[in-house]
Amino acid sequence: MPAWVRRDVQSLLAEGDSGRKVLEDYARGIAAMRKRDNGPGDPKDPLSWRFQAAIHGFPGLEPSLTHPMLWGSCRHNSWFFLPWHRVYLRAFERIVQHHIGDDGWSLPYWDYTKHDDDTSRILPEPFRVPQRGNALYTGKRHPQINDPEDPVPVPFQYATADAALKLGEFALPGEHPEATFAGGVVDDVTPVRAARGSLEGTPHGQVHGVVGGDSGLMSRFETAALDPIFWLHHANIDRLWEVWIKLYGADALPDGDPWLATKFPYFDIDGTKKELAIGDIVVTENLGYVYESTDPPGHPAVMAAIAARTPVAMGDTRLVGAASDVPFATRAEVDIDLEGERQGLLAAAARNTPSRWYLRVEDVRGRNPATPAYDVYLNDRRVGSIASFGIPEATEPRGEHAGTGLTDVFDITDAIADLDEEGAFDPSKVKVTVIPGGLPGQAKEGGDVRAGRISIYAG
Repeated sequence: MPAWVRRDVQSLLAEGDSGRKVLEDYARGIAAMRKRDNGPGDPKDPLSWRFQAAIHGFPGLEPSLTHPMLWGSCRHNSWFFLPWHRVYLRAFERIVQHHIGDDGWSLPYWDYTKHDDDTSRILPEPFRVPQRGNALYTGKRHPQINDPEDPVPVPFQYATADAALKLGEFALPGEHPEATFAGGVVDDVTPVRAARGSLEGTPHGQVHGVVGGDSGLMSRFETAALDPIFWLHHANIDRLWEVWIKLYGADALPDGDPWLATKFPYFDIDGTKKELAIGDIVVTENLGYVYESTDPPGHPAVMAAIAARTPVAMGDTRLVGAASDVPFATRAEVDIDLEGERQGLLAAAARNTPSRWYLRVEDVRGRNPATPAYDVYLNDRRVGSIASFGIPEATEPRGEHAGTGLTDVFDITDAIADLDEEGAFDPSKVKVTVIPGGLPGQAKEGGDVRAGRISIYAG
């Protein structure tokens, strides 16, 4: 039996005083960590609040895997995103336990993925109370999300994990154009690479951007972990990894040393640096915790689609059309001519074949996104969103392999099939529309963000 269970914050709040005590203890732990801070510019104590946040990122600091204090070492946009953050959360959880003197305390998770439950997507009430001494509150969030009386929920399209959980492929090398759950296969060299997994885009990046708003803590790598909700958000992302394993089995995870033998360092409660290999953390019970629920959050129709999905051979997908240099400053519309024989393309769109279609928005760059998301449409049918979170960091030219931009991949097989059934699919071309999206609805401006290429792959 595990030492503790990570609970849904909604369950805790519904439980009453005993559930709220878990959050009160969390606030007490944060307050104790902040007392150990010696100033915002030069944190020295690994058990302090500012130091732990600096591990995720630090203003003005070049991302690095070799910083002696581990600052700026977060892994994003690759297959290391999930295991690195698991180690990071586990170390943080132990530090909170240490400060409150309770090794049975567990980090809650904020499950915003529930269908037909708007309340699940509202920032939990204790985090919105601007009361003196409330360590869970910060004013550096989107004001509508953070409103203590009338909060706006995170829009469902930015909080859902359905599209990510439909993907049975955990990770693929960069030469494969298909969408994956967890990201691209890369060497462990730098924190920012152009291989973002579906889960890291939505809901992970979208929730970051919507909660943080234009200039809040959650909107940038270098400040995100200073917001107390960051840790509950990432506990949910870690939980969704467990949901994926429940759907597809542990055998669907990578099994070679390039992944399993990779080690991530962390600071333990005695202030010393230790490390954990991925092979030692893929089972959460080995770290001493499980989640209150790992049931898939999807609508029955989504779950049926997952169950009916036919495995396909990867690597046979080919480029059938592309458009280059597309700015997202305002609504962008591009017509993409499709190559190939008419009947072959139609066959690839049919539901009863194992073929797949993918829309790749590649080399996305921009230093100043003006909105948390960019909604992507295929022939006016929404197929997903590009999260702004991470775009500035992937644009920054400092550091090895940096400045390469981000690439998001959307599985559009069902969208193509639906269009074909409706008689609305033209096998010679498709229209891709990218619209700056925000809270609420469509944003007027998208900032300086642009895509190097928008591509359509089929196979």
